[in-house]
Amino acid sequence: MVLPVRVLGRCGGWDEDIIAGMRWAAGLSTSPVLNTHPAKVLNLSLGGGGTCEQSYQDLISELTAAKVTVVAAAGNDAGLAVGAPANCPGVIAVAGLRHNGTKAGYSSLGPEVVVAAPAGNCVNTHGACLYPLLTTINSGITTPGANTYSDAWNASLGTSFSTPIVAGAVALMLSIDPTLTPGAIQALLQSTARPFPTTGDDPGLPTCRAPTQQEQDYCYCTDRTCGAGMLDAAAAVAAVKAGGAAAISDADRVFNYLESRYPEYVAPAGAESAVRSGYYFRYYASTKAYVGMLNGNVYYLVPAINGQINLLGTLKDWLASAAAAGY
Repeated sequence: MVLPVRVLGRCGGWDEDIIAGMRWAAGLSTSPVLNTHPAKVLNLSLGGGGTCEQSYQDLISELTAAKVTVVAAAGNDAGLAVGAPANCPGVIAVAGLRHNGTKAGYSSLGPEVVVAAPAGNCVNTHGACLYPLLTTINSGITTPGANTYSDAWNASLGTSFSTPIVAGAVALMLSIDPTLTPGAIQALLQSTARPFPTTGDDPGLPTCRAPTQQEQDYCYCTDRTCGAGMLDAAAAVAAVKAGGAAAISDADRVFNYLESRYPEYVAPAGAESAVRSGYYFRYYASTKAYVGMLNGNVYYLVPAINGQINLLGTLKDWLASAAAAGY
């Protein structure tokens, strides 16, 4: 079921209206009326500049506790930093890709991005747009008009369109397992994403770099600029069917056990789990160490010591130890 909630007008809107709409959509508010069909996935094809406001962060924390997943557009600021609320911790921020997998020139980027998806691009400067995203639109300008579709002459482009593709994938994942948490959903999206291409575009096309005050046009994405990779909805759903979420939950149990058992090596406890280069991992700022899980094995890395990824054993064996200790 799709639940449309209007929070913006033709000229924009206010954060308090967006926050009120998010709360109502998730069933956290009964104002102005009771929402009898609260959403488990919120799609935010909107955003603005600046850092994550505390009001947004408080709401994201409340939504996460309620197992509501928030998916938001990274922004269309031509390679500048990810906007708010996509840059709030706990949000699945989505960057936009061109037809061949490179970053769309207009898409924002940065380490906050979780995954990337098609956003549409024209390539040509005259005539019909070559690679638009086709979507439903309303032809009205000042009042509702006919329901119709965008096309190559009335193109839909932007991270506002890549974001609902990811939100739709999340909905499919929840249709298989409604108990999935936002953290497990994010980890599965990242671990099943397809690698970004590194060749095949214009000769000399640069690799995307960390955002600065200087705009970046289209470029080759990395997992530090455009997320873990290109969305693979089918693989994400297949991973849920195969019990991938259970494996991630088991990994967190092992991480929690290691934090308690070996605080001199992994501290502070309670680090946030993430996914990069296929690893589901936690980084511990105090000890500058990583503990990660990949293909059923548990690994440990301290870059400052030897830079080697050390095998600690199998997830199965560590899970048994964790279970014996009450984790």
